[in-house]
Amino acid sequence: MPEGKHLYEFGPFRLDPAERLLLRNGQTVPLAPKAFDTLLLLVENSGHLLTKDELMKHLWPETFVEEVNLAQNISAIRRALDDKNGGAHYIETVAKGGYRFVGQVSVFPSPGPTARSARESHATPALEARPVMSKSLRRRIVLGVGVVTALAVLGWSIGHRRVRAGDSLSPIRSIAILPLQNLSNDQQQEYFVDGMTDELITDLAKMGKLRVISRTSVMSYKGTRKSLGTIAGELNVDAVVEGTVLRAGNRVRVTAQLLGASPERHLWADSYQGDLTDVFSLQDRVARSIAREIRVTLTPEEQARLTNLRPADPEAYDAYVRGRHYAAQITPDGFEKAIVNFGRAIELQPRYAQAYADLAETYCWAAAMQSIPAQEGLLKARQAAMKALEMDESLSQAHSSLAWVKYAYEWNFPEAEREFHRSLELNPGASWALLWHGMYLAQGNRIEESIAEMKKVRQVDPLSPAANALALVPLLNGRNYDAVIEGGRKVLEMDHANGLGRWL
Repeated sequence: MPEGKHLYEFGPFRLDPAERLLLRNGQTVPLAPKAFDTLLLLVENSGHLLTKDELMKHLWPETFVEEVNLAQNISAIRRALDDKNGGAHYIETVAKGGYRFVGQVSVFPSPGPTARSARESHATPALEARPVMSKSLRRRIVLGVGVVTALAVLGWSIGHRRVRAGDSLSPIRSIAILPLQNLSNDQQQEYFVDGMTDELITDLAKMGKLRVISRTSVMSYKGTRKSLGTIAGELNVDAVVEGTVLRAGNRVRVTAQLLGASPERHLWADSYQGDLTDVFSLQDRVARSIAREIRVTLTPEEQARLTNLRPADPEAYDAYVRGRHYAAQITPDGFEKAIVNFGRAIELQPRYAQAYADLAETYCWAAAMQSIPAQEGLLKARQAAMKALEMDESLSQAHSSLAWVKYAYEWNFPEAEREFHRSLELNPGASWALLWHGMYLAQGNRIEESIAEMKKVRQVDPLSPAANALALVPLLNGRNYDAVIEGGRKVLEMDHANGLGRWL
């Protein structure tokens, strides 16, 4: 970087580009060269958002590096500025955007060559008064400095890797996986990247000690420029995960980073690569790494569910994630396209249990929303759910779909109850299973139990208009009309066109 002509001051810090020094109350703060360059770039553009691409192109011109390198620099800067654990807040992370220096910066002229020469000439007598070192002593000092420098660099690197959520002021009990960013130039791959986000949410939601925000709510932040602190506040979570996906043919690379919300801090980052044929293993590795970093202790059952890998034919997986993409639209056209794609996945890989489970859930929704005749939809849902469970009994979706069939079509309430309990035992954070179970309890006039279940729904899916609207059903059945009216207004604030919200 060119020699700076200014000094920058913020809080107790002074940044001197010419001398490449960061000082705190006059004392030098160690900072690796690339981290210094990153800080200087942010300070020079104080108040302005610098995207990750802009930062990486400026810091590593004509060199390919991963986002992990930038995240490491930001983490080192935050440690140097004590921008964590209650310290002053200087660097803001903008989801899917980049970073912004938000501290109050004062700019002063840098001492000119005359001032610097005077300072150096004033120091000359002291230097001349020092005794001349022997060659052997100089050699030992040079070697010592080299060792200390190497240890400092190594310590910085190791220190970054050892930053864990467990070292923060408060434990992490809730998390949001923000929509992963598609690094491919092919926008047609958006469904694939969204599918990776969905799978990561599903894997983490299986961990009973962790509250994971559902897909519907996090997808509302796709393309947002809101700060991570704002997002975490709106979702009421302790941490967020953001990352990227690059697919090239049958090769996939996922980069993820974990950030604490309050105070905002970088906790961990890593990259994973693999073949599309091993994509489930890739997803599970990311989920395990996040669980390890936030120190979630997995039960043997949870361990087994994460290691229950699903070998996938690349074309079958492609059809499957397309199906999930369409099913998430919760529209008649979306259901129709989802059913076609899940069918295609099963045709290519007949023992694709997860595709059968998603197919069952889609038929349940299509029947409930009258996109297809209810009897036809629920019979097909039962068939698909039973097929899924024959191959893999641990699929939460298959159990919740079967529970809804037992309740809404067969009127077999004891069996429905058992299937709901098994579904939520396997995946305590499954928002649709919680919602359907809450509806089942409300229809059985178990109002207090239903209200408690609907509260869980809103905790994992706070921004879903459909979930928030249906969560009002037990209040309506319990004749708490004031709460229903207030809740209906909130639903309409989320979605003016929501039919149930208007009816309520």
